[in-house]
Amino acid sequence: MIGPRPTGHGLLGSPVEELAPLRLPDLSRHAASVRFPPQHLPDAQPAGGADPVAGRVYGRLYLTEMTTGQAFTEDDEVIVRALAAAAGAAVDNGRLYEQGQRQRRWLEATGEVTTALLAGSDAKHTLLLIAAAPGN
Repeated sequence: MIGPRPTGHGLLGSPVEELAPLRLPDLSRHAASVRFPPQHLPDAQPAGGADPVAGRVYGRLYLTEMTTGQAFTEDDEVIVRALAAAAGAAVDNGRLYEQGQRQRRWLEATGEVTTALLAGSDAKHTLLLIAAAPGN
């Protein structure tokens, strides 16, 4: 009912590296704000931002409308920043784990090829090992 998917215009489309954590009493009053489609739910009191983890920004976190109807506080911001940092650390750890697994697979493949070459295996067998190496 609200039309096409969001395309990232206005404040929410700002480059993620430039978006400092902020709390607004009314998103529509921000200078970079653009109007929402008529059927869109109101975002009266947003809080959001991007927190870098290990020098990288993995995404944005936006919250709107406290269940109490009150504005977000500094304490809320501290909690949300901690949540964002934990989420970013989890993403970063997953990336590092995958990188380590990829390196392990390459070392195993290199060892198999080296062993085959030193054992005097035929060229076809050695080429098959190389073709089966991770990433090929």
